[in-house]
Amino acid sequence: MLNPILTLLAALLLTPLGLLLAADAPKPSQAETFVTPKRDRAGLTSDVPIDKALPNVLILGDSISIGYTRQVREGLKGKANVIRPNANCGDTRHGLAQIEAWLGDGKWQVIHFNWGLHDLCYRNPELKTPGQRDKVNGTLSVPLTEYEKNLETLVERLKQTGAKLIFANTTLVPEGEAGRFPGDEVKYNAAAQRVMEKHGVPINDLHATTQAFPPAMFAGPGNVHFSAEGSAKLAGQVVTHVAQALPIPANAAPAKTALFIGDAVGAQYAETLRDLLKARINVQFHPAPAGGKAEVDAFLAQLPALLAQHDLVLYAGVLEAARMDPDTGKPALSTAQFRQFLDGLGKSGQDRQTKWIWATSVPVPDGTAAISAARIEANNRTLTDNAYKRRAMLLDLHEYVRIRREDMQRPGDFILTDAGVSLIASVVANKVEEVLLEGNEPDLPNLLVLGDSIVGQYSTFLRSAMLHKANVRTGATAFDDQPDWAEIVRLQVTEPEQELGRPFDLIQFNWGQHALKWMQGKEYSREPREGYTRCIPLERYGAELEKLVMELKKTGRPLMWATTTPANNESKPDDAEAYNAVALQVMHKHQIPVNDLYRFVRQSQLPMQGCHFPREASERLGNQVAGQLLDAVSRN
Repeated sequence: MLNPILTLLAALLLTPLGLLLAADAPKPSQAETFVTPKRDRAGLTSDVPIDKALPNVLILGDSISIGYTRQVREGLKGKANVIRPNANCGDTRHGLAQIEAWLGDGKWQVIHFNWGLHDLCYRNPELKTPGQRDKVNGTLSVPLTEYEKNLETLVERLKQTGAKLIFANTTLVPEGEAGRFPGDEVKYNAAAQRVMEKHGVPINDLHATTQAFPPAMFAGPGNVHFSAEGSAKLAGQVVTHVAQALPIPANAAPAKTALFIGDAVGAQYAETLRDLLKARINVQFHPAPAGGKAEVDAFLAQLPALLAQHDLVLYAGVLEAARMDPDTGKPALSTAQFRQFLDGLGKSGQDRQTKWIWATSVPVPDGTAAISAARIEANNRTLTDNAYKRRAMLLDLHEYVRIRREDMQRPGDFILTDAGVSLIASVVANKVEEVLLEGNEPDLPNLLVLGDSIVGQYSTFLRSAMLHKANVRTGATAFDDQPDWAEIVRLQVTEPEQELGRPFDLIQFNWGQHALKWMQGKEYSREPREGYTRCIPLERYGAELEKLVMELKKTGRPLMWATTTPANNESKPDDAEAYNAVALQVMHKHQIPVNDLYRFVRQSQLPMQGCHFPREASERLGNQVAGQLLDAVSRN
């Protein structure tokens, strides 16, 4: 018997349109006017073979969905077969005419669908321009009342498939669009929402996402289509919604759960953290207690019930404990009371041997009215002492943010920038995975990836790509000007191997971004400033790197060097090129293979945020590193 999905693909790609339609089916509406930009057409077809063991996802929509389908396939690779008709699905009239052909006899587990942008378009058949768009003399394609009625019929048919349905509402109509009035999409989305609420269909709010897009994410002024970066952003959101709707494999281990007790900064990155860990670890955010002893005692009273539902607790609430009482002008909690609170937190989890991560607070500038910077430092010391006393995992977010403050925090404030949210969520996700998931599959290779914050950014995607292929641990090299390489190798290699009870099968390492940054005392800058000197001058870099290599070689583990990614510090040529040239000489001398991440970033034209990367670029880096590591392990 033929695979039903292959049968559908053959029908969609090869069968004449007329033969696919029933005799009494509605007539397609202006199919020839459904324009799709050339760049977006890459999403129409796929050469990815169907995997019978994976669930099937159908994407129905116009050229906006075509633009992100290819990246959705990439995002769900190994998790689902992602298929769409080899056509622009146009408006709801066209959808009613074609829906049976599009559904075929395939067994769909998830259907992600949209109609709207073509329904609200005004067209003039007298014009010979692409799409015949004309909101002055044209006619509305599908009036609002008919749109709602058509959508009702389409949803009823889609429900008959038994698939989980997700409706993507219509994206933003910008000012200056030739055939559409800005704001009409809001009315059509409201009608769609009524239909979806009636049938219990969740909505993927792409309209809100595109409403926040800067102009650069659109294909051009007055254009409803998106740039490559814009489509990638939409793809990431679609992947998130679809992945959550996919059936859980029968043999899958139950997801771990983590309780995140966080402060105002934690609330900023909680959603990003939850998204990074989805499917593997469920994260529940709970605000840390703010105020005096009464609030703290009430929180501790409810904590045992919360802990009973979770495998790990991440406490990152120092900021709230340092807030000033507006009536007294003193901290709401004294140092002694904060210490008692932390003791109460730890004792609450003893019965279940709950795993804990204690995170220090991010830096707070002097003079912040509501929070004392001095109290933050005191509370961070108290928390650090508590973590050491309990031999719990400590995550030093204060130091992590301090040396990257110009990228991660708004000027004169402790609130995170967009890049800061991405970076801190990545490093927290990395630590949560390390505590909960590390070494879960003892028969697989054990890999260690050492480096800077770039590793932290792509680590969660690296682990996803390595799922059921290898156990991955990450660690840091050095960020100061006097590295103690023997101590670093002891902390990052020797001790973790002792914890795991087995050696690493491969170590990928890098040290570059922190070597070429600028410093003055303990203050750091990505760009040169007056009075600042290079952390590790180029003429010294080779000798220091040689010391690191020699310490790593003492472990006897196979090694791989990763070149330093672009520094983007306004130097031309990029300073990273000069440092990489020195590093390559050292690696050649010691016959250490190289993973050239610098070239990968440049050739792939990955977008950057300073010297860091947005989510989509980090994901591509993680996948690249995964491929290189697996190839290297197979050769060793």
